[in-house]
Amino acid sequence: MRLLMLDTRRGSEDGFVVRRFYKDCTYDVADSLAQAFIRAGWAIKLREPSPPSRG
Repeated sequence: MRLLMLDTRRGSEDGFVVRRFYKDCTYDVADSLAQAFIRAGWAIKLREPSPPSRG
């Protein structure tokens, strides 16, 4: 899931490696971590980019 961080926080997608996620930056993260950040009010979900159209 694509997120915009509203606050700088640490998190782990795999339960082993902890990363820092910086305020005002966007990230593609695992859905479980994204939901945790969103529920806590630390991030908002961004729309996924649309695939290029074929014409």
